Amino acid sequence: MTGAVPRLAAASHRMTLLSTCDLAGRPDCLQIMLWRGHAFMTHPFSGGFSVVDVRDPRQPRPVAHVPAPPGTKTLHLQLSDGILLVTNEADDSASRKYLDKAQYFGAQLGQDTSGLGEYSAGVRVYDVSVPARPVEIGFLAIPGFGVHRLWWAGGGLATASYMPPGHSDFILSVLDMSDPAVPRLRSHWAPEEMSQPGSGRIGLHHAILSGDLAYGAWRAGGLHITDVSGEAPRPVGSLGPDAWNGGNTHTTLPLAGRGLVVLADESVQEHAADGTRRIWLLNVSDPHRPRVIGVLPEPAEQDFRALGGVFGPHNLHENRPGTWQSEDVIFATYQNAGVRAYDISDPGAITEIGFAVPPPPPKNVDPRAGDALVPQSADLLVTAEGLVLVSDLNAGLTITQFEGA
Repeated sequence: MTGAVPRLAAASHRMTLLSTCDLAGRPDCLQIMLWRGHAFMTHPFSGGFSVVDVRDPRQPRPVAHVPAPPGTKTLHLQLSDGILLVTNEADDSASRKYLDKAQYFGAQLGQDTSGLGEYSAGVRVYDVSVPARPVEIGFLAIPGFGVHRLWWAGGGLATASYMPPGHSDFILSVLDMSDPAVPRLRSHWAPEEMSQPGSGRIGLHHAILSGDLAYGAWRAGGLHITDVSGEAPRPVGSLGPDAWNGGNTHTTLPLAGRGLVVLADESVQEHAADGTRRIWLLNVSDPHRPRVIGVLPEPAEQDFRALGGVFGPHNLHENRPGTWQSEDVIFATYQNAGVRAYDISDPGAITEIGFAVPPPPPKNVDPRAGDALVPQSADLLVTAEGLVLVSDLNAGLTITQFEGA
């Protein structure tokens, strides 16, 4: 069967590899959403998104591919109640700056679109009530470079990171989702330090909503908590990466029942050339004064920094409605160290309780990749039953079963 060829996991503990899938020859994959037994996955380099039937997790089957508009990256998506939102931004993946990770992640991205040609900027809306037949039903055009990532789990509000004219990197926007097929731009916000030169790259990766508060990951700006209940976002509290000797904050996952945030700093360079990046636990019971209270252990069964590819955190399972929801067991992708599960029930004794390092890709398709053929686990979604769907920038989809479910 095309696209579904099980291969042995490189290593695992309390996770069982069920299948791998190259998505019909489009193995470059990033974000994953799940609806009615179908995985929706974006393609950062080949463009667009694919739909994979995963109702039999041992035999995933690609059933549809929707291409991106010309000159456009479609990196991220969100899905709720049969409505799929897909980001559109200028495709700069062939530019010299994008290919130089130290430059790309070390300073503000900039609005320069010279030489990029035609592209689409905004959010595309699809009806996926029939998962194998996505139908585009709307488009929110947003002037500027485009939209990088979204958060929407249903309800009246969504957040997006977008770069409007006059800004040098992605900022927070709040979308009115009262009609999900026709989202409207309601307001936007950026921290003051974005305008201060020499602060590193400060730009919003994405912000996760919990009630009225948006928990934003601002790369070199760390964590910013904003109240989005009013007409304009209002800053509530923040914590810069100097507090944990980190940087390049990618994901800030709120655990509202415990007053905590799990914060992942993204690693981006091989052999830790950009420094050690970790996953941290923050106390935000007083959202005006976040503080660090713990750190999740690094993978230690071998020296992953010595391997090719990137070692370190990328993203967290985000406890979406209808998926695995726990404030004690957290899942993360660790790039060449695969996917990891952690017990954080005791902040003073955080332990790793499971992992799976997927098989390496047959070839690299990421234009920034070196010669080493190693996993680059990027994003993940965990079902309520403990199925772990993991994307790879070069190797497509991997499905494992967490045995501690």
